Parts: sequence; structure tokens; C-alpha cells
Amino acid sequence: MNTFFRENKPLVPSLKYKSSLDFPSHLHEDIELIYIIKGSGFAYCEAQKYELKEGSFFIAFPNQIHSYENFDKNVHLFSAIIKPSLLLQYNNIFLDCIPESNIYNYSQSDPENILALISYLMKELDTCSQDILQNYLTMIFGKILKHYSLRTRTIANDSVSEVVNYCTLHYAEPISLSTVAKALNISESYISYIFNKRLFIHFSEYINALRISKALNLLEHSSQ
Repeated sequence: MNTFFRENKPLVPSLKYKSSLDFPSHLHEDIELIYIIKGSGFAYCEAQKYELKEGSFFIAFPNQIHSYENFDKNVHLFSAIIKPSLLLQYNNIFLDCIPESNIYNYSQSDPENILALISYLMKELDTCSQDILQNYLTMIFGKILKHYSLRTRTIANDSVSEVVNYCTLHYAEPISLSTVAKALNISESYISYIFNKRLFIHFSEYINALRISKALNLLEHSSQ
């Protein structure tokens, strides 16, 4: 069964070229962008499966559950994980909306010059100021957003994040479907639906996974 967890990301944007990408189901409050330079693989977002290949852009909006698997050994890709607040006027779009589809297949003849902007940014990454970095990212994501159809987030989307946040904060305590339902004023059946149909894991298994992850983390640090 696919284990899901919430990641806590640092404030500094993560901009990297990578040669691998296999990551289990997770969500975080940042925007995650993947561009496939060479190779192929699969991404999942909100229970939708996407085949990524050369020229594919994949964006997971904040608090969208996503994962990656089965990437080629020779894959080469660009990865950006950033806070929505870095994107100036596009901040609210990423906070208030989600895409109809998370993938966009880029055309090399596209006049937007997105790839050139990414290349310039990566060349100047170690020397550019915060303002220039922010302007680069705003231009890149602004151009990419033109190719996505967006819809307003629903209460259902927010409920997933709310339930996950509560479990993350209280998993070390006695916790059950009833305690979460009472604390969040959400029905037990709906919370069960969130775990089984949205997160693909039973509530008790998820809580156990959080506890095991914490124990392993403590063990790792105590042995250093």
C-alpha cells in the first residue's frame, strides 16, 4: 500500500538538476515543478496518473498529494520546489486554485522561451540577488501558468490538508477517527473517505506510519 506523508519544506527555494526521481505519496505547502529534459517516468497527483516524457512539465500545487515512480535510469530533469509567496502576483493563484490537469507537454517551438529562462536562472543561481531570483521565478511560472486550466479549490481540498495537519500534530497522542472528527467537526465517515479514497491508506495505518517514521528518525539521530 502506498504510504503517504506531509513534508516540511525549508523557506529557501530548491532548484536543481536531477538524475533520478522516485518519491512516495506526499504533500506540502510549496509548489513543486518538474521538467523532463531526458527520459521518462510516471507522476501521480490527486489519484490521477500522468506519463512524463521529454518536454513534460508537471506541477503539484500546494497541498496536492503527489508521487513519482518508474523513472528511467538515464533520466535528466529540472526540479523546483518553492513557496507561493515568492511568485509575487501569482501567489494567490497557487493558493486559491488547482489545475484541471497537472501536466503540460512543452513545444520546442513555443515562443515563451521558458527553457531559456530556466537555463539563465540556473547559471546565475549562486550569484544573483533575492530580487532577481524572485523575478526569474515569477516570469517562469507566469509563462507556464498560461498553459494550465485552473479551477477554484473546494472545501474538500482544504479538508484533506486540515485532517493531515491535525494527525501530524497529534499522532503521538491517543488518536482515533472519533477524536479527529470531534476536533475538526467533520464526520467520521468523511474522514475515513479521505484516507481510503484520497490518501489510499487506512487511518490506523497512516497513524502507525507517522509513529514509525518518528521512531526511526529518533533512532537515526541517537546513533550519530
